[in-house]
Amino acid sequence: MLLVDRTRIEADWTCPRKRYWLTEYQISQGNRTKRGIVPANTPKPLAFGIVVHEGLEKLTSCHLTLEERKLGARPPLDHMASLPEWKMLDQDQQWLAQALVIGFGEEVWPQWVTQYEKVSIEQELEFEHEGVMYMCRPDILLRERKTGDLWYPDFKTFGAGWSNRKWAYALQQHLTILACEKATGEKITGSWIQGLAKGTRRDSKMYHPLVYGWRKHGSPGLYTTAYAPKRRPGFERFPVVEYDVDQPTSGAEAIRGWIRMLRKRHPEIVSNLFPRTQPIFLKREMMDEFLTQRTKREKEIGNAVDMTPFPQTFSACESTYGTCPYLEACWVPTVNRDPIKSGLYVQRTPHHEAERTVLRVNAGKYNFKVVAE
Repeated sequence: MLLVDRTRIEADWTCPRKRYWLTEYQISQGNRTKRGIVPANTPKPLAFGIVVHEGLEKLTSCHLTLEERKLGARPPLDHMASLPEWKMLDQDQQWLAQALVIGFGEEVWPQWVTQYEKVSIEQELEFEHEGVMYMCRPDILLRERKTGDLWYPDFKTFGAGWSNRKWAYALQQHLTILACEKATGEKITGSWIQGLAKGTRRDSKMYHPLVYGWRKHGSPGLYTTAYAPKRRPGFERFPVVEYDVDQPTSGAEAIRGWIRMLRKRHPEIVSNLFPRTQPIFLKREMMDEFLTQRTKREKEIGNAVDMTPFPQTFSACESTYGTCPYLEACWVPTVNRDPIKSGLYVQRTPHHEAERTVLRVNAGKYNFKVVAE
């Protein structure tokens, strides 16, 4: 059985050689073979995304009442801080990750709980098409309480700018809806993207209304400390973890208190940080054509005995979106000869159970290596 998921499909679209390094490069160890390599050092944007998604998964899967969440239940935050990716983030990023998860829990999740019931959280789903297994893992699957409709929301952190149109043909949404339908036997009404704004950076400073605010210190017996979400004359910029309206506090609870204050006095500031797209409906004709094209390509990759199916897309080496993580593996001879030994790359850890199972069965069947260009 050939296996594929959205990540390796989009890697192949970007550059077939990138796809090769990601999942097809073979490392033999005794009687077992591990597939693919990834950079030894996780990029900070990826580490940040992992931390936030893990926090959201923990938040949405916790069996807590809304009242318990209002009282500041900590499981999601404690879980985030225990992740290895947490230590890769700087202080601002850690505060931001906490603020986004807390903000989602205060602003969005209560609305979802009222309108929907949970069907699954991060559930592994697969479906087969002509000998190719497509693997998906939706963030969350919800059933509307009044109508019984099934919906698939997807979390996305984003920087400057938010566009609804870019998701209309997004592979992840359509492929996952298809997988959900085949797995549940029910029609999925649609999907939407739940955004979480990461703010901006200027002159190495983070600007985000849930991480930094403005304050003017009070005078004992005369007036209390004043706070503002935006710059004001006579106010100083301060980290929200120092917010203490009613009593001195710090850390995550200070962030929670700040968010609750903003929701009362400036609700639009918080709501604008968590935008939601219009509904995204499955384009069945598009996906029928996609499966025909993709299954053929996956069989070509699965039958590969040399590097012919993995040509390089040179424009992807240094693109507008940054440097390819496999630049050294392709172009530095010493790294190319043994990426693992170079220390720049490590074995990829399979994230789907179906892949772990198939790799155990197929271990050691073939082994070819790229030769430096």
